[in-house]
Amino acid sequence: MAKEQDIQTNIMDYIRSIGGLPIKQNQIGIYAQAGVPDIIACIKGRFVAIEVKKPKKKPTAIQYAWLESINKIGGLAFYADNLQIVKDTIEKELF
Repeated sequence: MAKEQDIQTNIMDYIRSIGGLPIKQNQIGIYAQAGVPDIIACIKGRFVAIEVKKPKKKPTAIQYAWLESINKIGGLAFYADNLQIVKDTIEKELF
């Protein structure tokens, strides 16, 4: 089974390969905010947020709430447990 860290690295490499700018969200420390997606990116001028999960795992309620809030204001936010979901979603929504 793939590690979440490896999936995140692959997603960030992919985003860079298509000309996007990914940022790994650090959720450690006193300024961490619960539920913020793992990867924040700008792709083709659009705000993109991706919650990365281990295969077959689902986001928590607060993580779903963040994704929904971002989508409501015009960003693209979703969760993925593999790189192909990211590729398919970005291709469909941004290209």
